[in-house]
Amino acid sequence: MPEASKFNSDWKAIQDQVALLFGLQDDWDGEGTLAPASALVEGAIRLTQKLQAIGELAPDRVHPSVNSTIYFEWHAPQEYREIEVVSPNEAECRIFHKGSNTTEAKKMVLPFLGATLGESVILG
Repeated sequence: MPEASKFNSDWKAIQDQVALLFGLQDDWDGEGTLAPASALVEGAIRLTQKLQAIGELAPDRVHPSVNSTIYFEWHAPQEYREIEVVSPNEAECRIFHKGSNTTEAKKMVLPFLGATLGESVILG
C-alpha cells in the first residue's frame, strides 16, 4: 500500500470527482444522455468509502457513462479492472487480463460487506 497520506489524497480526489456528478445535467455529452441519478451518485460514494476502508488503491479514472451509470477504472500492465455502479444498490465488476479472451465478471450489492469484494473481485 502506498504512503498513507498519498493513499488518502488519491481517494479524496476520486471522491471529489464523484461528488461533482451531483451537478451533472442531462445531455451532458451533447447526445441527450441522462445524468446519473443522485441516488446512484450516493451509491458510488459509498463504494469509494468501502474500497478505501479495505485498502484498495484508488482507481485511475472515474466517469459517467452513456447509460447513466458511473464507471471506476484501474489500469495495470497485466489487466484492466472496472466497476460500473448500475443502481444505488448494485454494481458490476469486470476484469480483463492481458493476452486472454475471457473476462471475469461479478454482480455486487452496495454497500459491500466483509472482505468479499477484496478477495474475489478487486485484489485478486
